[in-house]
Amino acid sequence: MKDLVLITETPTPDVAEYPLKVEHPMPKTTLALVKDDNPQASYSILPPESVQTLVENHVIVYMQHGFGTHAHFTDEEYAEAGAVFEDDFTVLASLAKVLVKQTDFTEEELEKIKPEQILFSSQNLSTLSEKSLQLLLEKKAAAFAWDLLHDNQQEYVVDKIFFEQISNFGITLALSNLLLPLLLDLLVHPKIRYALQKNPQLMQCVYCYDGTVCHQPLAARFQLPWKDIITLCWDLN
Repeated sequence: MKDLVLITETPTPDVAEYPLKVEHPMPKTTLALVKDDNPQASYSILPPESVQTLVENHVIVYMQHGFGTHAHFTDEEYAEAGAVFEDDFTVLASLAKVLVKQTDFTEEELEKIKPEQILFSSQNLSTLSEKSLQLLLEKKAAAFAWDLLHDNQQEYVVDKIFFEQISNFGITLALSNLLLPLLLDLLVHPKIRYALQKNPQLMQCVYCYDGTVCHQPLAARFQLPWKDIITLCWDLN
């Protein structure tokens, strides 16, 4: 019988020092841009360049055809930036973590949102209907109105942008620079409360959260209870 020989060769440097690594891509998250049926302004809160930034940050951006037409941005420009087109609002709501609209969401749209949907829009709370509010509360939506953002002097930031900018392009650029970081915070955090805890500006503009009104004047208008968003976000019970 032949003697058994024990092979004791050490691995080559390539194997010993450089173990195989499996790269895990960052998880995708989703946002949908909802078109205004009757836009009253010629600016956009998210021009194609902002959509490209979202896509580069692993966001799948869905949008309705004609979203930027009122601001002279074409569907082709958004497509080149990486947007995916879908015109059915119900489908958009089912696909997207965050729904974005430049003006108020309609009652018909709110009836179609999914539970715990995140909504991001301008919203005149003095004209928000009781039915719209009840739909938001029943679906435990997190609703953000960027009109409510204010600075250290308690002046509304968006009003200052409209006053200081002399062109629609200037308004578009300023609004995009203001709102894009807020949207990214909402998109990348697994839970809304984490984004709120991290970003004081998001706390300024949330008015409904988890089935509760968190804007005192709005609650008072409809004689509803309300809670401060700080209490809602840090209450671990």
